[in-house]
Amino acid sequence: MRNIMRKSFIFMGVFVILFGWIIRDNVFAYTPVELYDNVWRLINTKFVDQTNNAQDWSKWRHKYDNYIRTNEDAYVAINTMVASLNDPYTKFMDPKEFAEETSSIKGSLKGIGIQIGVKDGKLMVIAPIEDTPAEKAGLKADDESPLTKPLTKSAVKKVLR
Repeated sequence: MRNIMRKSFIFMGVFVILFGWIIRDNVFAYTPVELYDNVWRLINTKFVDQTNNAQDWSKWRHKYDNYIRTNEDAYVAINTMVASLNDPYTKFMDPKEFAEETSSIKGSLKGIGIQIGVKDGKLMVIAPIEDTPAEKAGLKADDESPLTKPLTKSAVKKVLR
């Protein structure tokens, strides 16, 4: 089980990097339908679980061809397709989300010093970062967010930064 999770985690990193490269460098090189199809092909050939979460992956290939007109339409369709994998380590990020996520890799973080995630539909603290206001305040892994209204993970990041 740990080996599968490790492979999934490694794949997630590779997927995020590859997908970010596709979006960042090629978002204007493709039509929105071609962008969607490129992501479909990437998952079809590179996803760790070759059963694609026990679904007929081919059903997604042209599912939205008649509905995708803009890049934003493609992002919504891609997000829906990727979410169907039901893999917590595989997530679609549009160019804006990808830029925000990579800013943390480049070391330009701001905020209280926690890693956040969604668990069972609730915003949770994954881990406080050492020597940050969050750790000093006593936040611990698996603490539920004190926010009273539902926010997306992206919206919470903006508030905390």
